[in-house]
Amino acid sequence: MRAIDYALREAWGSLWRSGRSTLLAVLAITLAAVVLGAILLVSWNVDQLLTQWTTATEFSVFLRDDATSEQRGAIVRADEDGGGPDVHAASVAAPQPTRVIEVAPDASYIKPEGK
Repeated sequence: MRAIDYALREAWGSLWRSGRSTLLAVLAITLAAVVLGAILLVSWNVDQLLTQWTTATEFSVFLRDDATSEQRGAIVRADEDGGGPDVHAASVAAPQPTRVIEVAPDASYIKPEGK
């Protein structure tokens, strides 16, 4: 027990004798830990952001009205084949009629449907 007491007293006394170098060493270790933590935090957040962006990405393909059945079939086959390694889901939507809505009384360049 006396050896531990002696070692602790000597260590404490040594810290106080060379106070400036002790303070600089503690500051250097603290700064290294803070920088490492900041780098890990930034890299983890960037990884989470990229994961969120890749899952939220959508891509739409529009076919012309005069597209042949062969061209439409190519889209359906690509959907059935999985579309590639980064395609998680695909769907085919039926064409919808275009509606024109008159937005202002002076919008004479817009023709309402049926007129």
